Amino acid sequence: MSLQQRWLIVISFLACFATMATSQKHIGRGPCPTNSSIIGYTNTTLLNLDIKVDMEHIDDGGPLKPLYRYILCPETTFRIAKHFGQLEEVGESYITPGLANSVFQCGDAGNSSGNCLISGGDFHFLFADGVMAEKTFFLGLKFEGVDVSSIYGLGHPESRLIFRDCHWKANTGQATIYLVTPKKDDNNRALSSRKEPRELQDITTTSMRALFKSCTFNNNDDVMSVIYNIGGSVELIETTFTNNDVARGAVVSVRKEGHLFVHDQSTFTNNFSRLGPIFVDKTSFLQLSRDNFGVQNNGEYCDAILIEADDDECFNRNICTGNCCAFGDETCDLHIKENNPPTRSPIQFPPKVTRVPTTEPTKAPVKSPTKAPVKAPTRAPTKAPVKAPVPTPVPERPSPAEPNAKPDSSSSTASVQAGSSASGGCGTFCGAFITLVAVIGIVIIVALVIVIRSRKRGKEKSFIPSSGNDGSAFPVSSDPVQEIS
Repeated sequence: MSLQQRWLIVISFLACFATMATSQKHIGRGPCPTNSSIIGYTNTTLLNLDIKVDMEHIDDGGPLKPLYRYILCPETTFRIAKHFGQLEEVGESYITPGLANSVFQCGDAGNSSGNCLISGGDFHFLFADGVMAEKTFFLGLKFEGVDVSSIYGLGHPESRLIFRDCHWKANTGQATIYLVTPKKDDNNRALSSRKEPRELQDITTTSMRALFKSCTFNNNDDVMSVIYNIGGSVELIETTFTNNDVARGAVVSVRKEGHLFVHDQSTFTNNFSRLGPIFVDKTSFLQLSRDNFGVQNNGEYCDAILIEADDDECFNRNICTGNCCAFGDETCDLHIKENNPPTRSPIQFPPKVTRVPTTEPTKAPVKSPTKAPVKAPTRAPTKAPVKAPVPTPVPERPSPAEPNAKPDSSSSTASVQAGSSASGGCGTFCGAFITLVAVIGIVIIVALVIVIRSRKRGKEKSFIPSSGNDGSAFPVSSDPVQEIS
C-alpha cells in the first residue's frame, strides 16, 4: 500500500469521526408501543436529554430549525418524580424546555384524545430563570397530581407559551400555573412548602406570557391561585374553570402590572376562592372582558371579576375593597370596542404531523390569509389589459343623410383599436407582424409571376420558325454533300 493511499484512509476516517461527533443523536425517541408508526417519547428524562442534544447542536454552530417537535406517545402516563422532602427521586424528570419554537404534543395530531397524561411530581414543566422560550406550544396534553406547580415559568419576559386543548385536573400546590420572574439575587424558588405562601409574592418583577385556548381546569386545590400571573400576560379563549378551590387569592389572579384578556366563551362554574373567580390588583390591567360567563361561584368579596381599589391591599389584608364587575361587562375593561378583539399572544398553531401526504387541510392555517378576491376570476377577461389608461376617441357615426361619408383617419384608427380591444385581438406588435408577413407574401407572388413569364417568353422564342432560301420552313443547305456528310 502506497503512502498516498494510507493518507487517504486516515483522512476518510477522521472525516467520518467528525461527522459522527457533530451530528445530532436523539436517544430518547422511538416507535410508540401503542402505535409503532408514531416516533415519540415514553420517558420524560430521555426527552430532556434530547432537548439538551438540540441545544448543544446549536451551540456547535448547527442550523436552527423552524420547529423543534417533541411527540409524547399516546395512551402513556408519564410519572414525574418528587424532588422536595425525599432523599431519592422516584419517577421521571419534569420537562425543562430550552429552545424557542418548541412543540410538546400528544401523538401526531396533538389532541387530548390521545391520552398523554403527565402525573405527580413537584413540577410538570419548568422554565429555568431567564430562558428565552418564545413560541413554545403545548398541544393536547393532560396534567394531574402535581404538588407545587404544573407549569412553573421563570423564563424571559418575551417568552410566549401557547396551550391548546390542554387539561388540568386534581392538582394541588401553590398555583397550577405560576408565571413569575424572581429577583436577580434570589436563587431560592420559594415553592417547596405550602406553609409559607407569602414568599411567593415577594420575589417577582415581570414574567412570561401565556395563552390558553380550549383548555379546562377542574378540581384543582391551590393556595394562591389556579393561574397566578405576576407581571406577565394571560389570555383565556374558550377556557373553562370548574370546581376549583383556592385558599388565599382568586381562581385567576393578576398582580404587579400584569395583564389579562378573557373572551370567546370562557366560563367559571362552581369555583370557591377568597377573592372570587378573577382578581386584578390596582397596578394591573383588565385589557379585555367579553363573552365570558360565570355561575354558582363563591367569593368572599366578589363572585365575578374583582378590580382592587387604589388604596387597598387585598392579598395582605383581611378586608378588601374594589369594583366587582359582572362577567361580560365590557365597561370594566380597557379595550376600545372594535369588530375583532385583540390578542397579545399568537394563536397560529404549528401544522400537524403527517406521515402520508394528504390533501386534508389542517385546523390552523400555515399561511396567513391574503387579500385575494373571494370570487374566482373568469377564464376570458371582458376587457383586454392596457399598459396605461390612454383615453380613446369615440368615432362619430355618419348621419343617415350621408351614408357614403368616410370617417377620418383618427376615427378609423379608434374604431380598429376599439374593435381589437373588444374582441380581445392582438396588439401593436401582432399587427406589425401580420403586415410584414403580408408584404413578404406579395413580394414572393410577384417574383414568381415575373419568373414564370420570363421562362414562357424564352420558350416562345426558341420555337419561332426561320425562313430558308426557298421559302420553306426549314433551311436547306446549298451543299448536298456537306449535308449528307
